[in-house]
Amino acid sequence: AWNVPAEEDDDDERRDIAAGERIFNERTFTVVTPAGSFEGTCSGCHNTPDVGSSSSFRFFDVGVSAPERRSSQVPLYTFRHKTTGETIQTTDPGRALITGLWSDMNRFRAPSLRGLSSRPPYFHDGSARDLRAVVDHYDRHFAMELSSDERRQLVSFLESL
Repeated sequence: AWNVPAEEDDDDERRDIAAGERIFNERTFTVVTPAGSFEGTCSGCHNTPDVGSSSSFRFFDVGVSAPERRSSQVPLYTFRHKTTGETIQTTDPGRALITGLWSDMNRFRAPSLRGLSSRPPYFHDGSARDLRAVVDHYDRHFAMELSSDERRQLVSFLESL
């Protein structure tokens, strides 16, 4: 267990990992879905014990295919809803390519976190070169308002998985 009270452990790295684990499991933020919004945690989606993927096989839009994140090497697609005429631009329609459902646009399955630090770059398009970039993306996307120490601690925890 990483969760050792700081006053009982003189190892700074171990304390950072334990603090990052608490952030991962306990820090709440607002998750917006087509069905509404709710307060969530990192462990709410990455909830399979010892693996860290989603046990419910749900798919999520976490902003990784948003056009404003696109590099010049990544194509930008425009889709039009046949019934409503609504359009959406994306770098990857995600689950919608399989189901054909508009509601599945930009939705992806939560990946496994086991051995995470050995698999850079991150996100389906390789846009995050390291775990700090991943944490920074989620901090912005979910308006988590993590301090620089909290970001460092969360990265330390993710690197330990």
